[in-house]
Amino acid sequence: MSLSNKTHYALLGVGNDADTETIDQAYRHLQQEYSRLSDGKELQTRLQLLAEAHACLTNPLRRRIYDNTLADREPVATVAGQPANRPLPLKPIAIGLAALLLIGAGWSLRPRHDSAATQSGQQTQDSVYGKTLLKSYKLPDEAIAGYNEALAKRGQPGKDSLFALSKDWQGEEFTPAADSNPYRMVIKVNGKALANGTVSTRWQPMWNNRGALMGSLTLKDAKAGDPVKLEGVSPPVSFKSLQPTVPVLEFMDASNIQISGVTVEVWSGLGKNTWFENMYAWSALLVPLIFLGLKLWGRRS
Repeated sequence: MSLSNKTHYALLGVGNDADTETIDQAYRHLQQEYSRLSDGKELQTRLQLLAEAHACLTNPLRRRIYDNTLADREPVATVAGQPANRPLPLKPIAIGLAALLLIGAGWSLRPRHDSAATQSGQQTQDSVYGKTLLKSYKLPDEAIAGYNEALAKRGQPGKDSLFALSKDWQGEEFTPAADSNPYRMVIKVNGKALANGTVSTRWQPMWNNRGALMGSLTLKDAKAGDPVKLEGVSPPVSFKSLQPTVPVLEFMDASNIQISGVTVEVWSGLGKNTWFENMYAWSALLVPLIFLGLKLWGRRS
């Protein structure tokens, strides 16, 4: 190996853990040795390489940077005749990650069955809203007429807000079971667009005055006279005590719609996950694996 291809340590003939005194002694010795054995241009080249190696290894900061450079470029030494470590094959790793993702998605989307018999009037399903459909109510015609009348009166002098002009709807009282938590209300609104543009409604689902405001039910780019269907779900509510409760629906607001029907469904239990929820559930495993793959890729390159 030529002198220019040797490491600073090899040039000076010292180990990687040599201290400054040892490096100084090796440098002075080699200066004298090279001066006796060679001359001219070759001597100047050797002395320049020695000087550069000595200056680097006796400067703590430069030596640390140089050692890091050596660690990045030098191959791993063989042990007991075994071949040096080879970069891990990334293609099998990528295939393994994809397989884990597919297995997780398939497991989370598997059919699930409730072994317990359903109560009278209940329907066991597996929906994104819940596991069991407890009740399904179709609001009476007078309630629908009240909503449309409140919409027509909105903005008239001396009139109150929409939810003050319309009456709250109440369902049947029932006693929630703690092992069936959480509970949700699903609101389905049918109607007709009054003009071109966005159609929206807003409702307040409650359980004995307990609840949270549900986001607006919205349909964009509707055409005047076209039938529209809007659907939304309330935030989940869990009950700790077996106290009777009543589902309540309050009309809050509406825009560009004539309402023709409203259905309220009461769901209990945890339903099947959406694809986004499945991905989120597997993120705890996937994220470390992705970082592992990136680290292995960095070691290989």
